[in-house]
Amino acid sequence: MVTICSMKNFYRLILAIGLLTVLTSSFALPPCQGSNVSKWNNCFGRWTSNTNDVYEGDFNNGTYNGQGTYTAANGDKYVGEWKDGKQNGYVTATYTTGQKYVGEYKEGKRNGYLIATYPNGGKYAGEFKDDVLNGQGTFTFPDGAKYVGEYKGDEKSGQGTFTFPDGAKYIGEFKEDKQSGQGTYLFADGKYFIGEYQDGRPNGKGIDYRPDGSVLQSGVYKNGTLVQARYIDPNSFTRIAKVKSAPSAVEAQRLEIERKAALLEEDRKRIEEEKRQIALERQRIESQKGKQLPPCQGSDDSKWNNCFGTYIWPDGEKYVGDWKDGQQSGQGSYIRANGNRYTGEFLKGKRNGQGTHTWADGDEYAGAWKDGEANGQGTYTWSSGSKHVGEWNGGYKNGLGIEYLADGRISRSGIWAEDKLVTSQYVDPNSFTRIAKGNSAAAAADALRLENERKAAQLEEERRKFEEEKRQAALERQRTESQKAQTQVVPDNRRRLALVIGNDNYSSMPVLNNAVNDAKSMSDALKQANFEVLYYKNLNKRGMEEALYTFAQKLAKDDVGMFYFAGHGVQANSQNFLIPVAENVKKSADVQFEGIDVNRVMAYLRDSKNSLNIVVLDACRSSLPERGGMSRGLTVTEAPQGSIVAYATSPGKAASDGDGGNSPFTKNLIRVMQRKGVKIEDVFKEVRVAVSRETNGEQVPQEVSQLVGDFYFRP
Repeated sequence: MVTICSMKNFYRLILAIGLLTVLTSSFALPPCQGSNVSKWNNCFGRWTSNTNDVYEGDFNNGTYNGQGTYTAANGDKYVGEWKDGKQNGYVTATYTTGQKYVGEYKEGKRNGYLIATYPNGGKYAGEFKDDVLNGQGTFTFPDGAKYVGEYKGDEKSGQGTFTFPDGAKYIGEFKEDKQSGQGTYLFADGKYFIGEYQDGRPNGKGIDYRPDGSVLQSGVYKNGTLVQARYIDPNSFTRIAKVKSAPSAVEAQRLEIERKAALLEEDRKRIEEEKRQIALERQRIESQKGKQLPPCQGSDDSKWNNCFGTYIWPDGEKYVGDWKDGQQSGQGSYIRANGNRYTGEFLKGKRNGQGTHTWADGDEYAGAWKDGEANGQGTYTWSSGSKHVGEWNGGYKNGLGIEYLADGRISRSGIWAEDKLVTSQYVDPNSFTRIAKGNSAAAAADALRLENERKAAQLEEERRKFEEEKRQAALERQRTESQKAQTQVVPDNRRRLALVIGNDNYSSMPVLNNAVNDAKSMSDALKQANFEVLYYKNLNKRGMEEALYTFAQKLAKDDVGMFYFAGHGVQANSQNFLIPVAENVKKSADVQFEGIDVNRVMAYLRDSKNSLNIVVLDACRSSLPERGGMSRGLTVTEAPQGSIVAYATSPGKAASDGDGGNSPFTKNLIRVMQRKGVKIEDVFKEVRVAVSRETNGEQVPQEVSQLVGDFYFRP
């Protein structure tokens, strides 16, 4: 062993220069040179326009690119990210008129989520598109009124809730900034109105309720005045939640809010921990400024503690740096005999913290280390000039990552596992916040601290918003629960009979994977709901006709009947047909002879004269190609009196057969119908929401109801 303590100051100087160069890669760009702005490239500069507007920040390709501040001559100011001379990314815009916008910009316009503050005291937190309110958002007005819902073109449009200063509330549809469509108005004294609106006032069918839920008056309204008194079926308002059935919707909203709040809390804790680690690192860096460890004494390196020394192994490998408890700990450089070199942080004899490893062939990794392996965020640069920027674990590319060609273009990006790209997707380069971009460790720490503080402030604002929504949801749930307690579910002792058919073994049409599975699962679920079930699979036309006839003959006057079909369904000449197996369908003319007319099913149910019928058609499977005048989507069929007809998807659209054991529609229907105390209308409403979310809006179930009473699968 050889010790070289007499040269410690020389090595310390070399090490300090190396650390400043490699631990961070330049938040501090070099100053721009010359007066020709068009030639300013990858530099930091200040430019004043002919109109005395001033930009100070990063330049590239002769224009604003990176972080910068633009101050207009009139005092308006933009602070944040720029691309090709336009605001692009996270920006804070402050205007002399009193307006302030904080959030996402794209190509110089507000696009994405922002928080807007207006000079009159109003505030908006939500989505923008091309500088106007567009999407989901919350607007708080100076007088205390509040709107939560959808915007389009700076106007309230779509579903939303408007709370008035006196506590009254409108929940429903909006158009061109006014109540328009179906909605519920809750008065401050407990009365409420459900009906149709136009231009902000009741226009069309509506029902006025007393605070106890009894009907005060109903009929046709014009400009807010009842002009024709008559009975109105509450079930005719299909696009709004019934006041007495609201608890399930409120409960779903509460769960969603709590889920989001939990995620925000996790993000807040993560950011706080990152801030704490950064503070500790800055404290360590500050404590070491101007401080030199004493030279290590003696030749026994196992006794070196809190000192600076050099150890050379017999094979020529060498370590120069800090020691603690006989191990490399702190800042140091390790040079192997083969020419590989590591410069950075050590802990207990292993690479731990930030550092750069350079291979003899010119490859280099700069980033985070743990227990001697690349672990965290880092950049691997090949000698060819190409590089990989992203997340690492155990020395392998693991997590989000981007690979760049030598000329800076992205070759591929996505999610990596064990050095292999497993999922290709767009990855935002700005997501790697812990990869330094400067030549100063302190600058890198400061930049990351500011970024984390910005995120923490944004998360805190969102947390406060969600806390308020949780409080409002709790009050709403308390109110509706009290109403629910006043409304007891009447025991339903009617006999329940169901016909369930699943067809998937087709001949001329594509074979399905899940139709029989769906029918079997539905049959089991209905038995648990006290239905007597007639279950069949893969029936030909004669078999389906006989099953329908038997089912209709068994239905008695006071029975509840349910018909469920899973399989292919088509529309031909504006009529709906369910397709049996052993079919031979090639054109629309074949359907009338090979299929079962849905109107025939309705006629069977109508002639049975039983008290209530439920028809469920999961029959527009997406694997069916259109051919010969046929359409794979069904059209809406009128429901007989006392019936409800549910379709797996919207008219003319296809329904998914599902990747698992059941289709999305049947899977969610079985799940919701097993809950106690949920009315059948609310069952299908929740199924519609769940299926639409699961299929990203591609499949939206629909139902047509002529029910005159209540029904619960599980009272």
